[in-house]
Amino acid sequence: MKLVRIRASDTQAIVAVYEFLSDLCHEYGAFRKWYYDAVIPGLDNGKRLIYAVTDCRKIVAVLILKNAVEKKICTLRVAEGYRNQGIATNLLKIACQELRCAAPLITVSSYHIAEFESLLKKNGFILYAEYPNYYKQGISEFAFNGPLI
Repeated sequence: MKLVRIRASDTQAIVAVYEFLSDLCHEYGAFRKWYYDAVIPGLDNGKRLIYAVTDCRKIVAVLILKNAVEKKICTLRVAEGYRNQGIATNLLKIACQELRCAAPLITVSSYHIAEFESLLKKNGFILYAEYPNYYKQGISEFAFNGPLI
């Protein structure tokens, strides 16, 4: 497996990352707009970072970071067949290094909280607050290490 940092000029990789994450549109209605209007433009100035883990040129994990006043892990996704192999833990370490922050903010929707609880606890993330209906009616967003801004 290979870790790749996605640059603003990597148009094929940008599309491939979006396709890997596209099912998040069901959980976050404005996901596509956020990805193309906030994340991609932020790659040029370093306010956003994207890392992908590939296996035989196929994306198997993605990490999206916000490196601004808010130090946030925006997206952490590992393909189902690649979970429980330490990939997410390694990506969390990269996030802390890149953000120069021992305790970056991360939020997890109630759709995925059961999947993330042990990973976050094992890596020292502390539940800060639950935000009901934050992105979608009927779904809570759980913030770890600080409040949503």
